[in-house]
This record gives sequence, C-alpha cells and structure tokens, in this order.
Amino acid sequence: MLDRTYREILSHEEYRFVCETRAFMQEVIAPYAAQIDRDDDVPQEVFEALKPYMSVSIPEAYGGQGKGLLYDCLVIQELGAVSPALVTFIEVAQLFAHAIEIGGTEAQKKKYLGKLCQGMVGAYALTDTGPGSDPANMGTTATRERQGWRIRGQKRHITFADIAELMVVFARTPHEGGDKSVGTFILEAPYDGFDFIRRSEWSGLRGHKAWEFSLDTYTEELIGGPDQGLQIALGVLNSTRTTLACGHLGLAQTALDMAIRFSKEREVAGQAIYKNQGISFPLIETAAKIEGARLLSYRAARMHDAGRDHRAETSMAKFAAAEALIEAVTVANRVLGGFSGNLDYPGDLYLRDAFTWVAAHGTIEVQKMTAARGLFSSRNPAAA
Repeated sequence: MLDRTYREILSHEEYRFVCETRAFMQEVIAPYAAQIDRDDDVPQEVFEALKPYMSVSIPEAYGGQGKGLLYDCLVIQELGAVSPALVTFIEVAQLFAHAIEIGGTEAQKKKYLGKLCQGMVGAYALTDTGPGSDPANMGTTATRERQGWRIRGQKRHITFADIAELMVVFARTPHEGGDKSVGTFILEAPYDGFDFIRRSEWSGLRGHKAWEFSLDTYTEELIGGPDQGLQIALGVLNSTRTTLACGHLGLAQTALDMAIRFSKEREVAGQAIYKNQGISFPLIETAAKIEGARLLSYRAARMHDAGRDHRAETSMAKFAAAEALIEAVTVANRVLGGFSGNLDYPGDLYLRDAFTWVAAHGTIEVQKMTAARGLFSSRNPAAA
C-alpha cells in the first residue's frame, strides 16, 4: 500500500492536524453522506459540526485560528473525501473571508471576520446570469445613492444564499472607473429587495444548494475602491482554487481506494482482477496523477503562505487535480465493470459529483489559459 501520511512533506503540526481532521470527517461527517445525497438536503447539525472549520486560516486577531492556507487545503481535502457537497459550505465561507482580508478596512475585518468566526454563514455572489467567467461584463450594477450604493441585477449559482447571514456581492460600477469597472460590496441579513427565483438543480453535489435571485438593495459597505472588484475577485479565487484542488483530490482518492478494494475482492478465473495489467496499470497511473496534483496544490498553498505570487501554480494545481478526479472516477467505474451504475456501489455517485464539481471556480480550460500566461510572463526566466 502506498504511504498516504505525507510525513515527509508536512510538518509535525500539519501532519497531526490532517490526521485529526481525517478522523473527524470519517467519524462525524461521513455517516451523513448517503442521507445528504438521497434527500438533497443537509441536516442542521452537520452545518453546526463544520462551523469551526470556517475560521481555520482567519487571523487570530479577528477570532480565527490563525493557520495558513495549507491548513484550509487539508480540511477541504479530507471533507471532499467523504462529502464533496459539504465542501461548498466551507468554500463559500472562505470566499467571503478572503474578500474581506484582501480589500477590507481594519474595521470591516474586525466586524465581519469576527462574525464569521462566531458561526455566521457567509456567501459570495460573483456569478451573474449571463457572463459566467467574464465578470467584467456582468449585468448587475451599483450606483451611488445617499451615503452608499444601490445594487440592481440578477445572480445565479450562489451557494447557500438561502441560509447566508453575510454576503459579498460584486457589481459593475460603470460610472466610477469605466464601463468594465467592478465593485465589491457587503450585505448582511435580512436582505431587503431580494427575490429568490429558483434553486439550481444538479445531478451531483446533492445537498449543495445554489440559488438564482434578483436584487434591488442598498448598502454602505464597499470593500476597497469602487473599481477594484476584479482585482479582489481574482485574488480570492487564487486562494480558493488552491483549496478546491485539494477537495478534488479528496474525492479522487476515495474513488481510487474503492476501485482498489474492489479489484482485490473481485475474482475472475480464480484470481483477483488486480493481477491483470489491464486493471492494475490504469489504477497506478491514476494514483500517480493524484499524487502529482497533490504536490502541486501543497506547493501553491505554501507559496501563498510565504506571500509569493502563485497564480500560475494554483491554476496548474487546479486543472491537474480536476483532470485527476475525472480520470479517477472514470477508471473506478471501468474497474467495477458490470457493477458500474449498480447502486450497491458508489461509482455512480462519484461520477455525478465529479462532473458537477470540476468547473467550479473556473473550468479546466480557463485554468490552462491562466497557467499558460505564466509560461511567458516575466516570472519565468525562459521567457525573458
């Protein structure tokens, strides 16, 4: 069996943390996974159990645990291994927190990060109904009104917006810095002028609730300048793409482990099927891709914690992890053979979750575009 303790690439404290987190996720969260997928709903006690993990990397000065981004990666990795749908609950809290950390004033950090650390649920409203990965062309706009801003528009795929008590909203501010300028705003429940239109339905990540809603609301809380929204959004995604990559790898590892167990137990012609190279080779190739993507992800997290630019490294980690996940769930179902799709096995669940998930925070193609720019940037000596 391959060594999956990662002792040689984690510090003693990091290793202890991942072991404790893995035990918690397996013992406390995993027993709910089948119920969450079946009912397409998350019991309140599960949310409550996960809330301490929302503040892992928030500085101690604001009520958090003061750990680095790598610790967030370890949390998402272990949660993704048992219930990918629940990763979205932690991820939106991280999205909210990173926006405040990147562009917020000291007063905003104390107020809103403090509330997040006290267990209030955050949301992150970036995606509009039209442009998707092109936020500079979003239809939602913000215009000055009295001492604040009037925000009008329509958002979609906003995770857990129905239970969020805090929300970061992005809107174009065409009268401030040009037609494509974007601002970042904070809203706090109860939300005036919100109309929830529908919940997005998904075949995978069941239990994860993403909403489409219109808004015509007012706020006096602007993060940074009225034309700094794109800079903040990209900075936030640069962090959460790193953690999300580790979530992909958690599910990929679970799918691979299931396939390995099945290949050892299933016998054909008097021997376990893993003894056939047609089975063992795809499994070890998948294992190598998972481990390679994990190293990329951990490196990007360490670069973040060291204050270094890691946009290209994060995008490489994200697309490598997404591709490893797709390969893992595909190979797992090939190994299952005639049992693929049989509900006695989780192969169908892994496929649904994987293909629903991999485009989050930017598709594989978007990640490759971002990473490719790094090949020709001034950071790369070969491009000089």
